Amino acid sequence: MRHLYKLNNCGFSLIELLLGMLLGSFLLLGLVSSFAASSTAFRAIDSHYQLLQSSSHAVAFIESRVRSAGFPNIRNNDFPAAISTASFVEGDNDVLELEGWSRQNCFGNPNPRIDADGRPALFFRRQRFRLVRNALRWLCDYGPERGSLVRQSNNQSLIDGVIGFRLAYFEDRDLDDHIDTSVRAGGWNQAGSIQQLQLTLKLVNDNGSLQRSYQTNIQLRNPG
Repeated sequence: MRHLYKLNNCGFSLIELLLGMLLGSFLLLGLVSSFAASSTAFRAIDSHYQLLQSSSHAVAFIESRVRSAGFPNIRNNDFPAAISTASFVEGDNDVLELEGWSRQNCFGNPNPRIDADGRPALFFRRQRFRLVRNALRWLCDYGPERGSLVRQSNNQSLIDGVIGFRLAYFEDRDLDDHIDTSVRAGGWNQAGSIQQLQLTLKLVNDNGSLQRSYQTNIQLRNPG
């Protein structure tokens, strides 16, 4: 006896196809949105990291220079204050000038002369940090005497994208080894009584979408 089987070859209905396409569209849209959000977050993190790296380099450089400023030349009876009285406020920002004797030139190389102890002789070093057209620039003069300095760095750019360079000077006015007040440049009684410097850098990324401020306190060599 022959059995006949009726096969049902019907496919998806139009409604089922439309529903499937709709669900697929929602899924694709979710994936695209998730990718876009991830890309935006990655760019923000990368911008923040780049600003952090740039600021860390600049701050470390300035900090090392501030800490080494104010070194005396005992043989010449010359005891300079680390912070020069030529430092001043310029608009909303500061111009920082440092002075001191050093056995190294502006770029950290040993001085060419040798003293009686067989060490590199002390040369005078004067440095200036100034914000010029959104770039923090470094100027450095150096020589065997105060009156015979040679310029080794002429406004070299340390970091770009800087929109703020502000300083606060912490002074021990009564010389009791305790900070009495915080002033802007020129507001101190004596530059030699400044014990600590607070540095604030404000930076912006290339497209201006991200701004960050970085702050640090630096102890000075000043004898007070």
